[in-house]
Amino acid sequence: MIIYILLFLLTILIPIVLHLKYGRDEELKTEIISQRELPSHDHPVIINGIFRQNYGNNIEDPNLNGFKAGMYELVRKGFLEFDENEKHVVLDLNLKRFSFRINHEYYKLHKSELFDFEIKMMEIFEKISENDIVHFEDINKDDFMLLFESWQASVRDYLKETDEVKKYHNSNGGKMAFIYCLVCLNLNSVLFVLYSVFGITMGYEFSLTTFLIIFGFQLYFMALTFVLLLYRTKLFDKWTAYGVECRERWRKFGEHLQDSTIIDEYSPKYMKIWDDLWVYSVVLEVNKSAPPKSFWAELEDSLID
Repeated sequence: MIIYILLFLLTILIPIVLHLKYGRDEELKTEIISQRELPSHDHPVIINGIFRQNYGNNIEDPNLNGFKAGMYELVRKGFLEFDENEKHVVLDLNLKRFSFRINHEYYKLHKSELFDFEIKMMEIFEKISENDIVHFEDINKDDFMLLFESWQASVRDYLKETDEVKKYHNSNGGKMAFIYCLVCLNLNSVLFVLYSVFGITMGYEFSLTTFLIIFGFQLYFMALTFVLLLYRTKLFDKWTAYGVECRERWRKFGEHLQDSTIIDEYSPKYMKIWDDLWVYSVVLEVNKSAPPKSFWAELEDSLID
């Protein structure tokens, strides 16, 4: 019982210490009043996976908005081409029809210029195209979701291989919490087995109260471990000082894009300016009308389900 009580106290104390040491974000050293220029020229997919507007305290996979932005970047780079009859509405935020042609010749010549996750996206488009034309309204959504998840995995691999996230986000606390949970589970099981074996071999009589207490500790340790594993990134990971500043700059830039006067000021005829505003409004989740509405809305609903 003494051992269990000590373990009970440690299971409360250790997570608190880990959170205080590793789980609290660094303070923002520079006050960011407004941000009217792009905070950086990182690829929109990377920005979506790290700094999208409604983020919490952990780094996650890029979402469907990141995919849309990555697709639009391929159009801007020349690897995809909009149909001729749609070029005049390419920059319309209320675009309803959305189809494009794969530029195979350009892709062969300039494939080396793409990120790995962009190459993966091109491979997906080749799979779902018909006569080199991709039209989202004709795509089976379940099939597409499998391809989308494979694209997410390619983005994760890129972030891990390049250590892109480390300059923004410190995950040491989450890793230590994971190890701590494994130790708790194994130690708890070992103690239960030892207590039972020694109790039986030494002739201890187990009362119902003793059994319930031991069983209660077992449930407590298992429940605690489950909660810590589920929320370990939110509780024990943190943003670096550089990451906190960048996150705030992107948040302020998102607020700038939400200002309706910006939409009025930069009409679609201002191609370069509007392109930047459009694509980053998508990745920061301040533009909810990205094309095409019906296809993406159903995909987002399926993800929620």
